[in-house]
Amino acid sequence: MGSVPLSLTPELAQGVDRVTRRRLWDHVAHVPSLRRIAIAVPATWLGACAVLAAVVHYTGTRTTAARADVIIVLGAAITDRGEPGPALTRRAAHAAAVWKAGHGGTVICTGGIGPAARVRRSEADGCREILQRAGVPATAILLEDQSRTTAENASNARAIMARHGWSRATLVSDSYHVFRASLLCRRAGIEVELSPVPAAEVRSPLFYLSSLVREVAALHVQVWPCPARHHGARDVRAPPPHTARDWSIP
Repeated sequence: MGSVPLSLTPELAQGVDRVTRRRLWDHVAHVPSLRRIAIAVPATWLGACAVLAAVVHYTGTRTTAARADVIIVLGAAITDRGEPGPALTRRAAHAAAVWKAGHGGTVICTGGIGPAARVRRSEADGCREILQRAGVPATAILLEDQSRTTAENASNARAIMARHGWSRATLVSDSYHVFRASLLCRRAGIEVELSPVPAAEVRSPLFYLSSLVREVAALHVQVWPCPARHHGARDVRAPPPHTARDWSIP
């Protein structure tokens, strides 16, 4: 049985044409909306990152240090020659000044041996060298020399504090680092006061800005990770310290 050809009346043909044009118009009308969404989403994210960077910077300008049980110095890189790098040097020197000001009777130096270290010396030991050079006695220094990330700095320091019955710490690190570090210390159960190294002691504005960017990235990955990888997230670190450059995002 053959097929019957379909014929459209002029009125039906006009109706089909109107429906087709309407659908085409609706499709075209939605394209600008999709474009606006495609622009708005990353623009909003970039704006949020800019606000976060401003908060990180502002936190680094505030000193809240009062009398605490202990002073915690967050580790930074050792150079290829086994000497404290620039970031570790300024952090430890600042901690010595905080100790002399009476903000804590004991200093905990944190930081183990980096995975790319050429000299098997811990960051904590480099911190101790600077402290003793500045006049802090060995009896006032404790080492936490196993950690490789800021989160591990915090949790391992908290374990030391628990053994001594301490709960409050003055946190010493670079100004761009103390925001994230304080969040991680509080997450570990430490009551935190802040004593950041002034931003003016970082040797170049460009390095400081790049450090802010890396801190914002680290906050995305480590402090606010998705639940599925909450326990596996690690720090966003700077490149390995193959030279004495100012690598200081631990």
